[in-house]
Amino acid sequence: MDAAARGDGTIIAKSGTPVVILVPLDQGKKAPIKFGTLKGKIRIADNFDDPLPDDVLDEFERGGGPLSSEPSK
Repeated sequence: MDAAARGDGTIIAKSGTPVVILVPLDQGKKAPIKFGTLKGKIRIADNFDDPLPDDVLDEFERGGGPLSSEPSK
C-alpha cells in the first residue's frame, strides 16, 4: 500500500498470475477550476443580506423547525 500511495502501481498475483493492480485513489488529475461558468445563471436578490424578519429570526434562535431534531416549542 505504501508504494501505491507514492504513486507506484503494485500488482498482486496468485500462484504467479496477476489478479489485482493496487493504485492510489487520487491517480487521475483534477480538472482545473473554470471560473465564470455559471455567469448569468445565478441571481442574488438585492435584499440578500438584509436582516431577517423577526419571525424567521425567532425560529433560528429558539431551534426546532423542520430541519431540527428538536421539536418546535
